[in-house]
Amino acid sequence: MHHRLFVRAAIITALAVGGLTACATGEPTSSARVAVTSALPSAPPASSAAPAAPAGTPAAPAAVPPKPAAAPPASSTAAAPPTAAGPSTSDSGTERLAVATNPKLGKIVTDDAGMTLYRLDSDPAKATKSSCLGDCAKVFPPVTLPADGTVDVAGVDPKLVGQIRRPDGTIQLTLGGRPLYRFVGDSVPGDATGHGLAGASALTPAGAKAVASTT
Repeated sequence: MHHRLFVRAAIITALAVGGLTACATGEPTSSARVAVTSALPSAPPASSAAPAAPAGTPAAPAAVPPKPAAAPPASSTAAAPPTAAGPSTSDSGTERLAVATNPKLGKIVTDDAGMTLYRLDSDPAKATKSSCLGDCAKVFPPVTLPADGTVDVAGVDPKLVGQIRRPDGTIQLTLGGRPLYRFVGDSVPGDATGHGLAGASALTPAGAKAVASTT
């Protein structure tokens, strides 16, 4: 009996000493657990990026840029009204009197461009001034020449060519004593639409009135 008590006391003593030794060394009894806990993977940091779309998801359509503002329509500018014809002067300073054959009037006097020239019944023979001024001169522009200009003739007797001075100081040619004019209604060489209009007549090379053929 005493022997059993002694053994039990010895065991208790040994356990007590072991416990004290562990406390004296300061070694935690749960170190293995701490190591395991620290080895656990940490939670991934929260990301602000949107999660990737699963495979096969169609891409979102690209933003359509705003349409540029339409340009204002080009303003249409009205064409300037035609200006009335003024005195007809050769740009080269040389005027040419020539002769052309008109199907109805026969041989008539023209300028260097083939445009028909006219005389007016309102101008007297051997006129010293023109009767056609103002609005009349807009319809029948006078054939003028610079002060230092020259006149070429072809088929016209140069002795019949003369000149008068208009009120504005310009020089107007004459043929057979009759001042010469053009007509604004003629548009192409050979036209003689002014013949017979308001006392106007195309001229023969001698300066007389051209007469329309009756045949």
